[in-house]
Amino acid sequence: MTRVALTTTSDQAAAAARSLLEAGHKPVQLPCIEVRPANLGQIDEIRHLADSSDVILITSARAVRAVWDDEPMPQTPVVTVGDASAAAVRQSGGVVTFAGSGDLAGVLDSVQLDNQTILYPCSSLTDHKTRQDQIEAVGGKPVIITAYDVTPI
Repeated sequence: MTRVALTTTSDQAAAAARSLLEAGHKPVQLPCIEVRPANLGQIDEIRHLADSSDVILITSARAVRAVWDDEPMPQTPVVTVGDASAAAVRQSGGVVTFAGSGDLAGVLDSVQLDNQTILYPCSSLTDHKTRQDQIEAVGGKPVIITAYDVTPI
């Protein structure tokens, strides 16, 4: 039986541990990060801008939980990266117009964003300049705001 270290948050490690056990592995939970919503000012800014943006870009279900955990998402079109992100958006009442797989660059190449304001709530670890360049390269006007903080524990 192969041991597999799970270094994500405790809540996410539990679900992954079940899958690993079913596959015949021995999961070892070693959470080394903590995830918390960003400060209330940033959360409020994201919520306010979501109504006036053309598209909301979601690359992590954590962003959805951080911003819209206690209220439904607006009906602004949402582009997601990954099934978990799309599921989180739908669960929060959001409207997924495109759910891509792979990475952000591939998803951005698959959607038409010319001259649209793209709200991107993201992790504190996100390189804002790189993401801004990626969104601008496909014609979008990015508004990038940290939605949740990731810190080592």
